[in-house]
Amino acid sequence: MLLAVGSCTNKKMKLAKLMADTKNGLVQVKKVNNNTVVMEVLPQNDLLQKNKNTGRDFYKVKLALRSNERIKNNAAMQYMNFDIKNSFYAVQGSDTLPCVICERIPGINDKEYWYMTFFNKPVIQNGEKATLRLYIADTIAGFGMMVFEIKGEVLKKLEAIK
Repeated sequence: MLLAVGSCTNKKMKLAKLMADTKNGLVQVKKVNNNTVVMEVLPQNDLLQKNKNTGRDFYKVKLALRSNERIKNNAAMQYMNFDIKNSFYAVQGSDTLPCVICERIPGINDKEYWYMTFFNKPVIQNGEKATLRLYIADTIAGFGMMVFEIKGEVLKKLEAIK
């Protein structure tokens, strides 16, 4: 039993160290138009190992969009609550990966919008890992176009923590 507890603690320590390293890009913060976006690539958990439709693994990404002002426009609120999924996509190698799941997580106030998003992982040849680029292409709520890059080597390290 101690072995299981020790390996769980070791996994958490490795993950915490990897996530805390600001050079690897697993956590990024960008500011645009007085708004802030926090992007965090998370490890895939055992409950969501494969997309049931495609049999492929997921990239799991948490996004926090912090608006400088409360969004009051009805169209923008509809977009932030339901339609924003279409503004998230990823590119890895020559594959464009649409956001297949986008769940809104209640924020701590009416200026923050948190999302848990999932993107299918592309089929990579020869074990290669290309840079993953996550895009937010917002034209309604004032966040604009943003790109977050995560190196393939870092994604490989994240996947290796088991």
